Amino acid sequence: MARRILNNRITPTYLSSWLMLLFFGGFLAGCNSQFDEKTGCTDPRSLNYDPDAVYDSGECDYSDSYRYYMPEYWSETDEEGNLVVVNQTVSPLLLYSGSTHLRVIPPKAEEFLVDIPVKSETTHLSIYKAEDVDYVESPPQRSFKSWVVVLRATDYEEVPLGWVVSDLVTGEGSGSIMLSYPHSNLDENRLPCNVDVYLHSKTGGRITSVKPGTDQEVRIDYGTYRLWFHYWESDPTSPESIQTLGWKNTSDIVLNANYKSRDVLIPSFEAVPEDAAAIMVVNRYGETLSVKMGDRYIENLVVGRENTQGMSTIANRDTMIYPVTPGCYLLNFEELDGSQADARFYVDLNKLFVTRIVSGVARKEIVVNNQTEWSLFLGDDYYLGAEMDPQQQKSVHLPENLNLVNVFNSDSTFFKPVAIVNDTLTITE
Repeated sequence: MARRILNNRITPTYLSSWLMLLFFGGFLAGCNSQFDEKTGCTDPRSLNYDPDAVYDSGECDYSDSYRYYMPEYWSETDEEGNLVVVNQTVSPLLLYSGSTHLRVIPPKAEEFLVDIPVKSETTHLSIYKAEDVDYVESPPQRSFKSWVVVLRATDYEEVPLGWVVSDLVTGEGSGSIMLSYPHSNLDENRLPCNVDVYLHSKTGGRITSVKPGTDQEVRIDYGTYRLWFHYWESDPTSPESIQTLGWKNTSDIVLNANYKSRDVLIPSFEAVPEDAAAIMVVNRYGETLSVKMGDRYIENLVVGRENTQGMSTIANRDTMIYPVTPGCYLLNFEELDGSQADARFYVDLNKLFVTRIVSGVARKEIVVNNQTEWSLFLGDDYYLGAEMDPQQQKSVHLPENLNLVNVFNSDSTFFKPVAIVNDTLTITE
């Protein structure tokens, strides 16, 4: 027979049931107490951080770009400045001058221009990755990169210093590459074009742009680099507004604690490659012309240029230099409607000389008789595109007003002015 509760005492029959209820009741009370603990934003970098929150609500506020490593907006680049930062990392960077915060630089930013106030002879610049900075007013003691540099005020007519920041470092520290790009002119076979400088490849990060006649210092991490130079001219008719002329590259450049600085001379871009012949066309026809070699537009024969589109067209009174493969060509000038402009004539193009041809000038056929043992060339102040083999006789087309022809060999050890008589030029030793 089961025992009962008598006089408020627990009889043996119900003791085990009471203990089980007490145990599970306490367990359930313990489970329910978890839901009484506070839920909120647990990230101390957010604006609405709650130090009492035990569980994260997923509603942290990161709208302040200076307190969170993935800001919703970046600083704008300045229109003028004395420092260009190239950020090759995937992180936003915080730039400081001394203890003063200056800018938030976006990830993968090319040529971020900053106007830094110059207050002393040297300026201590520091860069931090944004994820390492909890509060912009008090960055950590150890920076990601630093540089003590002599800065010029922006109103100085100097090229801004460059600072390339990347994660590709072979060791701690950074050095400088001193770029020098000399003046260029056509008389010395150098095109006066601009240069973009890239790291490692044609598609690598662009670290700076340089104009002829300027020098520039680029700060860069210790490591091994190869620079690629992109030569270009402004072209308002192009969708990219530039015309690529070509590329050149350096051998490996090593920066380390022993070699903290390297001088790099940017080579000029030759108007005519070493193995090409140059023909200079001067348009005096009075109309815009198209230049052809035989039935092909000359732009399709140009060598040493990546982009030759439209080079066959030459405006009145303009001059164009075309690098082409040496050889004999039938030169042909046409108006834009396709009608013939000048008489066709053959030119011998040789890589030793620049051939100068003036359109719109009357020409006459001359019989040339080379009675020497030399290979000879005919010209006035320039080579005129007429080459003679030894003991050769042939007809050439020369300007009608030319009465005295300079005759010379390849090294000018033979040089002789010879008169044209009765449309005949006889060359003797």
